[in-house]
Amino acid sequence: MLVGETGVGKTSLLSLISNILQGHSPSEYETVYDPANESGLSGKHSQTMSAKVYKFVSNNGITIHILDTPGLADTRGLAKDEEHKANIAKTIQAHMPFVNAVLILANGTLPRLGVATDYTLSVLSSIFPRSLASNIAFMFTNVSTPLAWNFDKNSLPKVLAEAPQYSLDNPVAMQQRLLQIKREGKADAKILRRLTASVATSHNDALDAFVDFFNWAADCKPQPTNEIVSLYQKSEAIEMRLHEAMSKILRRSELKKKLTRMISDLENKALNLNALRNYESVVAQSIMVTQKTSDYNTLCVHPQCHSNCHESCNLNFHLDPKALLKCTVFDDGKKTTCNKCGHSYRDHRHFYYTWEEHKEAVRAVDEEAKAKFKQALLDRCGGEWMRTWHSKQIKRLDSELADATNEIRTQAQAYASLSLSGSFSAQLYKAIKVLEMNLENIKGKETDPDTIQGIEDSIAQLKEKLRILQSDAE
Repeated sequence: MLVGETGVGKTSLLSLISNILQGHSPSEYETVYDPANESGLSGKHSQTMSAKVYKFVSNNGITIHILDTPGLADTRGLAKDEEHKANIAKTIQAHMPFVNAVLILANGTLPRLGVATDYTLSVLSSIFPRSLASNIAFMFTNVSTPLAWNFDKNSLPKVLAEAPQYSLDNPVAMQQRLLQIKREGKADAKILRRLTASVATSHNDALDAFVDFFNWAADCKPQPTNEIVSLYQKSEAIEMRLHEAMSKILRRSELKKKLTRMISDLENKALNLNALRNYESVVAQSIMVTQKTSDYNTLCVHPQCHSNCHESCNLNFHLDPKALLKCTVFDDGKKTTCNKCGHSYRDHRHFYYTWEEHKEAVRAVDEEAKAKFKQALLDRCGGEWMRTWHSKQIKRLDSELADATNEIRTQAQAYASLSLSGSFSAQLYKAIKVLEMNLENIKGKETDPDTIQGIEDSIAQLKEKLRILQSDAE
């Protein structure tokens, strides 16, 4: 499996591997990739549109299957990364029953993992089981000689500190550049000889690096991939619970404001008997909760959207949001926004859950409480009782929210014990960092204000999820 951040050179390395297996010299290099699977977008976006398995047969008859993955840390946003992650899990589920080795590409000229690479590693670690740790290696690119290798090996996550590390300066990319220089006719014969020699040196160095890598990979114990799909599904379930908790927090905040306003109005003698009706409606607030179902459903996960867009969806179960375009709510692929909720297909997932409106138990509205409240309104002297009642309702809400967040933390801890990342909250933290980096990069560049606002909203939502996981409910 070949992974890395957007623009690090995975597709070019794929060509190098193919040429090495075929025994080609630089002058015989062939470009190996699927043009239909290339986006053609700028280097800031993932060039590979979806995960794809390539089959190579070496000169000595050895067959190698390589999963080329879309680059993560895509500047089109976390929704695109989620789409890529789902697609990786889907492709693994369909085509790779086991994996021998995972090769992670990183820029070897940097002193430590950049924000984007660190985030990429976090995303992939979130669906990699701990059992896969001994099957992971690093390939550092753009390293012409060991003297140019600036990376601090101690900056890797502890779980991968002992992973094998290789380096190269990809001769396929160098050869392509050399041919371009020749076509342009901008270099004399002496410079061309030097450049040709440099390509040959990089080719031989790459051969040495991959001989070492393939020898190591051959000794690795093949790992079943069913745990990867299982971990992906577990992480999606936690995301669903986080959406539910955020919905409860918002409702709790709204209810607390209404209760506080009622107390204030009562003490200021601004209420009348009509407020009794308000009293009942306030404590009878509804919240949205998830209900497990036997069938899978197409649900929207856009913030504060609780739409069951297509219950008992008739498509095959999919992890990839793009596959849901064939759902009837997208007019069987004719539209990219949902007919029911109006949000993008990227905000939709298959879940064995539905959103349900749950009316909060109105146990506090018994006849005795109702009578006391009415009397308080009548004689304008019930401030103390109302304060006590207000406190009781807020404590009840806090208790319910604490139960919900504790359940999420329990799920996250169980997930962390299985996942290579070791922490669900760490993924959120690194996602925030990469969004903040993208936001800083686009500001002042005549970027569409809606795009900036969208990134800022995403950061705020991720910070709220992180707060839920890391701290007790207020």
